[in-house]
Amino acid sequence: MGPPLRRPARPPSDPALGAAFLRAEREGLRLVVVSRTLVMAAVGTWLVLEFPQVEVLWTLGLVAAFAALGLLPWWQIQRHPRRRWLLFAFALADVLVVAAAVLVPNPLLAHPPPLPLLLRTGGFVYFFLLIAMTGLMTSPALTLWTGLCAAAAWLGATEWIAQSQGAFRLSDLPLAPEVGSPDALRAYLRPEFVDILQSRQNAVVALLVAGVVAAIVARARGLVVRQAELAAQRAVLARYFSPNLLEDIGRHGGSLTEARAVDAAVLFTDVRGFTALAERLSPEQTLALLREVHGHIAQAVFRHEGTLDKFTGDGAMALFGAPRPSAQDALQALQAARDLLVSLHAWNALRRASGQPEVQVGIGLHWGRVITGNVGDARRLDFTAIGDTVNVAARLEPLSRELDADVVASVAFCDRAAAAGAPVADLVDVGTRVVRGRGEPVALRVLRRTLAPLREGPGGISPPG
Repeated sequence: MGPPLRRPARPPSDPALGAAFLRAEREGLRLVVVSRTLVMAAVGTWLVLEFPQVEVLWTLGLVAAFAALGLLPWWQIQRHPRRRWLLFAFALADVLVVAAAVLVPNPLLAHPPPLPLLLRTGGFVYFFLLIAMTGLMTSPALTLWTGLCAAAAWLGATEWIAQSQGAFRLSDLPLAPEVGSPDALRAYLRPEFVDILQSRQNAVVALLVAGVVAAIVARARGLVVRQAELAAQRAVLARYFSPNLLEDIGRHGGSLTEARAVDAAVLFTDVRGFTALAERLSPEQTLALLREVHGHIAQAVFRHEGTLDKFTGDGAMALFGAPRPSAQDALQALQAARDLLVSLHAWNALRRASGQPEVQVGIGLHWGRVITGNVGDARRLDFTAIGDTVNVAARLEPLSRELDADVVASVAFCDRAAAAGAPVADLVDVGTRVVRGRGEPVALRVLRRTLAPLREGPGGISPPG
C-alpha cells in the first residue's frame, strides 16, 4: 500500500469540497448582511445630516427596506441550506429595490424631477456596489446573475421611461440631429431627454464588471481547490515519506509515477507470535496494539528519512533510497532498525509494568537494485518497489526466529552500511542460508538480543563501544 498518486476528484464530485463551498457561500452571505447593514446605516446617517428635511424620509425608508431585505436570504438559507435558488431570487429582489430607489420619484417632494432626468443623476453606480457585495458570497454564477439583472432592469426602466409622457429620444425628433451637434446638445440639456446610448453603456459596463468579479471569484475557488488537492496529496504522502524527504520532493519536483531502477536498502519487520497474542485480545485491543506497533515503526523509519512502503498486517516494509537514493541509505536503514528496537524495548518496559505481554519483532535488511514506481490500475495507483532485493529482504525477516536474532541482514547490506560509516561490529557472521525462492545462498549477519545496551548518540541509535 504505497501513497496513492491519483488525481483527487474536483467538485462537485468531491462531497467534502462541495460542502466546504456551501459553507463558504453561507459565510459570505453573513458577511454581505453585515456589510450592507453597516453601509446602509452609514448612508442613512449621511442622508439625515445632509438633507435634514421631511422629504428624506422616503429615501430613508428605501434604505431601511434594502437593509432588511438582506436579512431574508440569511434567514431562509439557515432554514433551508440546500435551496440555493433562493439566493438568485433575493438577488433579483435587491436589484429591483435599488432600481426603485434610483428611478422612482420621491412622493414627498413638492416638485419631483422628471423621470428621464433620474436616469442621468448617477444612481446607476449603486448597482456596482451590489455586484461587489454579491462577489463576497464566492459564487461566480450568482455574481453574473446579479450583473445580468442590473443590466436588464436598467434597460427595461429606460425603455419604460422613454415611453412615458413628455419623454423623448433623439430618434423621436422630426429631424434627428447628429450626435455632438448643437441641436443634439440642446436636446440633451432638456430634462425630458432619455439618453438611450448612455443607458446601454451602463448596462454593458455592469455586465463587464460582473464578469470580472465572477472571474476573480472563480479563480479564488480554483485556488482553493488546488490548495485542497495539494494538502490532500501532502497528507497522503506524509503517511509514507519522512518530512525531510517530503520537503525535498516538493522542492525539486520529479514524478513518482515513472518506473526507475535505483539502489536502495529494504527493511521488513514483523511482530513475532502476533496470531497467538491476538487470540487473547478483543478486536478493539488488537487494533489498538497494531496502531501502537505501527506508530513505533513509522517513527523509526521517518526519523531516518525512509519511505514507509506498506503495512503488512502486523509488519511493515520500508525503503531507504527510494524515490531518492543516496550513499547513506544502508546506514539510515540500520539506524532505523536499531531505533525501532530501542523504542520497543522502552515500550515493553511499560507493558511489563502494567502486566501486559511484551511485543517482539524480527527485522530483515537487504540492499540492492529495486524497481520503483506506481502499480495498480487507473482507479488506484500505489507507489512501491519490486525486485529481487525486496524478495530477499522479505525472506530474511522470518529467519530472525530461526537464528534467534532481532535483525537479520545480508552481508551486501552490512558492507554498504559500513562503507557509509555505520557501526557493524555487533553484527555477527552466521554464514550463508538458502532463501526461499532464490537459487543462490545469501551470506548473513545477525544482531543478537542486546536491546538494553543500545544507546542513542549524535548519529542515531548505535551499539556500545
